[in-house]
Order: sequence, then structure tokens, then C-alpha cells
Amino acid sequence: MRKIVLSKTDSRSGPLSIITVHHGACVPNRGTCHGHCQLRLPRGAIYTWRRRIPKRASSAAANLQVSLRTACPWTARRLAVIVTAESERVFDRMGMEGLTPQVAHEWLETVIREELERSARRDRAAFHLPQTGNPVESAHQDHLAGKERISGHEFFDAKRIWLNGRAAALLSSKAGLDRGFDDAIAMAGRLREGKPPATEDAPPPTPEPTPAFDPALQAVADRLASRKEKRGRATDKTAYQIRKTAELLHEATGIEDIRKLRQEHLMAFSNIMHALPPTYRKTPKERDMTLPQIIEAAETAGRKQGLSAATINRNLGFVGQLIKHARSEGLSLDPLLDTRDLRETDPEDDQDKVAPFSRDDLRRIFAGPVWQGCQSAGRRTRPGDLVIKDALYWLPLIAAYTGARREEIAGLAREDIVTEDGIAAFHFRPTEIRRLKNRPSQRKVPIHPHLLELGFMEHVAQTETGQVFPDLKRRKGRGTLSDAISFNWHKLLRAQLGEDAAKKNFHSFRHYVTDELRYRQNVPDLSRHHLLGHAISSKKDRRYGQRTPLPLLKPLIDALPRVF
Repeated sequence: MRKIVLSKTDSRSGPLSIITVHHGACVPNRGTCHGHCQLRLPRGAIYTWRRRIPKRASSAAANLQVSLRTACPWTARRLAVIVTAESERVFDRMGMEGLTPQVAHEWLETVIREELERSARRDRAAFHLPQTGNPVESAHQDHLAGKERISGHEFFDAKRIWLNGRAAALLSSKAGLDRGFDDAIAMAGRLREGKPPATEDAPPPTPEPTPAFDPALQAVADRLASRKEKRGRATDKTAYQIRKTAELLHEATGIEDIRKLRQEHLMAFSNIMHALPPTYRKTPKERDMTLPQIIEAAETAGRKQGLSAATINRNLGFVGQLIKHARSEGLSLDPLLDTRDLRETDPEDDQDKVAPFSRDDLRRIFAGPVWQGCQSAGRRTRPGDLVIKDALYWLPLIAAYTGARREEIAGLAREDIVTEDGIAAFHFRPTEIRRLKNRPSQRKVPIHPHLLELGFMEHVAQTETGQVFPDLKRRKGRGTLSDAISFNWHKLLRAQLGEDAAKKNFHSFRHYVTDELRYRQNVPDLSRHHLLGHAISSKKDRRYGQRTPLPLLKPLIDALPRVF
């Protein structure tokens, strides 16, 4: 008795079960083999034959394995017996003539293929019974013989033909008509010729309706950005970032139509962002390079790769907004699209990214030449006797006394300086030259007495244009107004604070005012949010009551310490 092992393998999950076949004693019987075989087999896998190569074959290989090309256990057992017998000849040839394992494998594959073909021919002969059999069933077997496995569609097509034939025969015998066989015989003829069965004429498929909105990624991004800008929910910078994110998504995935976007494309987009250098496309050379070329160049040069966690999450957030907006327009998108699991965990807390200024920091900053006297307009950071009250002079002062964002201050118009209840105030609202971050950013903040003493209202009255700071101009189409002071501001900051300037920038003024209101004055959260333009989390506070009136906000602003 030789013990031959048949394994049934599924490509998705590896070996599924084993049948042990004792050569010469295996007889199939409803899935068992008289105690010689064990059968626990899921459907849809393929059997393989494997046998240890004997020493006489003089081969370095330990086993010889070949696919039996069948999922049928009875066919597999029969083929195993045949292959086992043929393997004896193969092993003899390996030992005597130096036959290689590869040639031996091909030999056994040929034996299996020929045996399957002979079996198919026998099946066709057995089922083709023209004198007594059903012609439709014969045609069905002619078509399917030789196919060890058939699809569900083929099975139901064949069964439908068989039932049509039986129905036609019954009707003909009952009514004495011959017409009932026509369709069945015609179908059988088509199957015998290898053609698909004829079906009833069906109306042509209805063409997919043209969507009401352009499904191109860039078009969706344009509509989303424009909608946000119109509603005051996005600044020019945010709108630009939405459009650039859509452009990067298209370049990274090759997907132009958002309806064709799949989850694997979002993963590819995430992988690209993790491989790109943070400064990609900042140089003229990289502007003409593809993303793979930029990534390869960064790897070769050993440059830092991977966008920051904040940038990756921001871009994924914009993609999520694009998907949501497209669905709101009625575009049919893959329901599995989801960016949440692709988001990164930022190792740095938001509050630690930008450090607040301390009171001592402010005293050192405003002791600088810009406020105490500089050499000239071209030498603002060098001590002298000249004080120039322009944007560089006023913006940091206003930030220290309001906590407002840099661009909110830079875009002030003359009509944004208001007086209500005898209180002079800044009215931060969208203007023609700049937008606010969001709707809660619209607010009124009292003007600190020190600003009034320094002549701010006189400065506003002397401006000849609608801008409070007419010297601020956008250098680029998507640049900000406050970019004009960035160079001198950062130079001054480093000169006045030295190493203490690390992790501090213009936004540190906002953190400073927040800490002053929260910890020094114990200002209620609602009033603090109204002063700083923060979003209010409480639904009740958002809906009911009015904003904190200026007379109640003025003491809070006046209590901020003077910076010089």
C-alpha cells in the first residue's frame, strides 16, 4: 500500500483539507473511501497530488507535486491512482536517465490533461442519446461537457432550456402540435454551435442621465470653494488650499471624475503625501517634475520626506468635504469612501505648536526700534530717532491689545472702525479685500486706551484710501496682505527675543491675550469667545441671547497691561 496525499488548496487562504489515498484501495462512496479517506472539503478549491521522491530517483528535490485541475473529490481520487502509477515510470527515468524534477512535473501534467480530455469525451458520448433522450438536454451536455465547473449563469441558462423543452413536449403531446418544439430546438442548436442561447428582444439600455453638475474633481473643488467663500466660511487661502488638494488628488491617483474615486485611491493619495518632501514644488526645477520624480529625487538626495501630520489631515479633511459636497449635488459616489482611518495622529499638541508670548516677551519686543525709533524706512530694525507709524508699527500693537489674527487686522477698512455707546471699537467682518476664517470671527472689540493715546484714530482719519493700512499690498494673487511685513517682523522678533523666539510667531499674540483673559482676569468663556472670535461649542449659547455688549467687553480689554 502506497500512501499518496491529495491536498485541496484555495489561493485565498492556503491548504484547506487533506485526502489520504491508499493506492489500489480507494473507492468513492458518498464522499468517503471505505475508511481510507477523510473528506472535509469546502467548495471551489482545487486538488493537488504530492508524493515523496524515492532515493532511487537521485534527485535533490524532496517531493513531486502537481495540480489535478479538478475540484471534484471522485475525479481527484481516480486521477491520483493514475498519476501514482505513472510516477513509478517517472522515478525510474529520473534515476537512470537523469530526468529533472521540472521535466517530471511536465510529464505528469500531460498525463492529467490527457486523462481529463478522455473523460470529457466519454461523458459526451454517454449523455448524447438521440433516439430516446431529450434533444435540448443533449445540446446542453454537448456545450458543457469538458467543462469541469460551470458558472451559476450557465447552470440556470441550461436548466431554463431543459424546462422549455419539457414544457414544449407536454404541450405538443396534449394538443397535437409541433410548434412547441421550435424554440427549444433552436436554442439547442445554438448551444451545439457554441453560441449563447437567444433571448427575447429587450429594449436598449437607458443611457445614464447627464449629471446636473460637472463631476470632474477640479470642478467640484471650484464649486465647494466658491460656495464657502460666498457664505463667508472660507478665506482666500482656504479656498486656494481646497483647489490645490483636488489637484494633488488627481495627480496622485489619475482619477479625474469623482464618481470613479475608490477607497484604494484614497490610500494611494495618503501614501503619496507620506512620501513627498515637505517643500515639494517650491523650486522652479520641481514645478515641471511629476510626483514620482520628486519623491525619487528626495530619496536620492536624502531629504526629509513626508508632509506633516497637520497637512495630511487638512488635505484629507478637504477630500472628505469634496465627497460630501458632490453627494449633496446628486452625484453618485462609491458608498465605501471614507477618509477617517487615513488620518494621522499628530504627536504634538495643538497648544504646543505655537508658544504664547509672556508679558516679559512683549516688553522686549516693543522695546525694539520699530516703536522706539529706527534709522530709516529701509533700516527699521536698527535703532535711531525715526518712528514710522505704518502697518509694521500698528499690527503687532493691535494684536497685543485684541488677540485678533494677523490678516483680520491687515484687512481693516475705514468703515470697520466704529463707535457705539461712546466706545471706539474694531468691527472685524468680511471686506472686499479679505475674508474672515469663519462666521464666529465676525465680532466687535473695543479699542485699547493705549492705542488711542498713540494716535490710532488720527492715523485712520489720515488714510486716503478705504484701507486702514494702505501700505499693505498682496505680492501674489493668492498671497495675504500681511505678507508685506513678514520679513521685517521675523527679523525684529529674532533680534529682540533671541533663542526665546523659538516656536513663537505673530499668532503668539493671540495665545497671549487668551491666557490673559482666561487666567489673569477669569473672564467667562462666552465673553472670551466673543472677544476672540472663537466658535462656541454650546448649542444653547449659540442660539439664545445676544453677543456680549461693548460696555461689558471694554473693561476686559482695558485691563490688558500696556506693552510700553
